[in-house]
Amino acid sequence: MAIAERTYERVGGSLESIIGDEIGLVSMLVGPDEEAFDELARAEREVFPELRDLPAGNYGFWVIADKGRPIHAVRLSFPSLANGLFGPNLAHELVRSGQITGGDLAKDCADQGFELSQCVSVESSFRFEAAADGPGALYSYISIAQFCLETNRTGVLAHQNPAAIRSLERSGAVTRPITTTHEAWTPSLSNPTEPDPDYRPVNIPIPGKNSERLVELHELIPKFIPHYIDVRDQAS
Repeated sequence: MAIAERTYERVGGSLESIIGDEIGLVSMLVGPDEEAFDELARAEREVFPELRDLPAGNYGFWVIADKGRPIHAVRLSFPSLANGLFGPNLAHELVRSGQITGGDLAKDCADQGFELSQCVSVESSFRFEAAADGPGALYSYISIAQFCLETNRTGVLAHQNPAAIRSLERSGAVTRPITTTHEAWTPSLSNPTEPDPDYRPVNIPIPGKNSERLVELHELIPKFIPHYIDVRDQAS
């Protein structure tokens, strides 16, 4: 679904002060107190109107821009406390759906070697226009992974459909189940107690093979504009 031109122009205008004179491929994190955040949320709702009811949380938008124009955006959830669990929104979704308790999920993740308090989750991903040199979604994922590596976070959680999983695998990324003790499923947006047949929750672990792959993909990683850093960096 295309973003309405008027929304696109508003988003682009709100990002101008962040992008500045940068004319190449860049990434940036837009915090919740900024005008650009509201414009990005407006654009997000044009693609995913059901996200109007997204639970309160610790969110930011990760934006990819090329030649001064936004091409792709991702809503990221940073850890917050809910349901007896400190983690990003995707983890809370699994608990709210009734398929696993917060304690069991946290323990299972810890047993696998990663902490939910050191993860972010992808809540939405949408495109503004095609990038000149490659897919905006790939730029988003590799730059988010690089950001997590540099801020000592251990994983990126996401609801992925088969096409997205194949795309990540083609890039050399490794994905893992979030939980090994339960058959985790993505809650349906229309009925959160039922699974969505088109998606499944995965973890993209940062240490190990994925961090090694980031070194190989270094030339593809957009330049990060250090404009806003999540002030609740629970990983440090």
